Amino acid sequence: QRALSTLLLSFKANDRESSLFDTLFTYLPYWHVYRKEGYPFNNVFSKSVQGCLSHSRNWFCELTHQMGAFGYARETNWEESHATLYCFKNLYYNQLEYQRTLSHPRQITKQIMDEFRDEVFNHFGLRPRDRKEMIEKDRKLATRILLFANKSGDKNRWDNLDQLVRKVKGKHPHVDFHIVQDFDIPIAEQARLFNSADAVVMATGDHMANSIFVSDDTIFAELACGSPSLTNNPRFMELIAGSSTSVDSYTTSSCSESRSDAALCITCLQDKSSFTMPSASFEALIDDIVKRHSGKTSVVRDER
Repeated sequence: QRALSTLLLSFKANDRESSLFDTLFTYLPYWHVYRKEGYPFNNVFSKSVQGCLSHSRNWFCELTHQMGAFGYARETNWEESHATLYCFKNLYYNQLEYQRTLSHPRQITKQIMDEFRDEVFNHFGLRPRDRKEMIEKDRKLATRILLFANKSGDKNRWDNLDQLVRKVKGKHPHVDFHIVQDFDIPIAEQARLFNSADAVVMATGDHMANSIFVSDDTIFAELACGSPSLTNNPRFMELIAGSSTSVDSYTTSSCSESRSDAALCITCLQDKSSFTMPSASFEALIDDIVKRHSGKTSVVRDER
């Protein structure tokens, strides 16, 4: 009989991106083996969120619940007290601070990522990763661009998004511009929003962890006063079969309406609390997205 073993689960509960990279991505290669050979633990001791396996609305907890990350293991309740001593006969501990280049020796392969995403897509009732069949059946599918200004964030707030969208709508009447107001919503709704998009144009933030829910060939433009967190990671883009458009950031007038070229750029405040984007840059970005998406769908239909 297998000895009773416990998994000590620790993650940053209030940071979707960190819990995705630093915790889930370290565990996925093991999950891929355990789901076929059996889970080695009977209990999970969640140090970060109590009730993580059963009734928590935490983004990471709900995601692991939907993918059956820990098999039939039960959660062990714990007391938030330094006066309590816990003893375990066998204890597994998840690794933290994963290499963001995804180059760890036990790294995620494309096969593991595909199986993980297929599992999650199925449980959340999302569109399949490969949308070729849908495109072939419906030739009138509009290009849907998902946008987010991060208005309530401490940094990287996009000040003029609404004005930019109003201005460019006339040029692209067949594009569905969907502006998300807030990501303080259940994970299932976050997943459906990202899964519905052909392109994601957003101010950076931990909401970008929802990129795992997009369909193949989704186009990204992550705007940041500094380095974007996820979409500048070529390996991550490869794993989700996405592509990224680079947008430069400046804290001077280098990015302005007066520029003769159609450079993609934003102008940030010195403290990086917010930024604006010239209308010419935004129009060039949307033009490029529409062109690239139309090219992909045309190829799919021509292959039929």
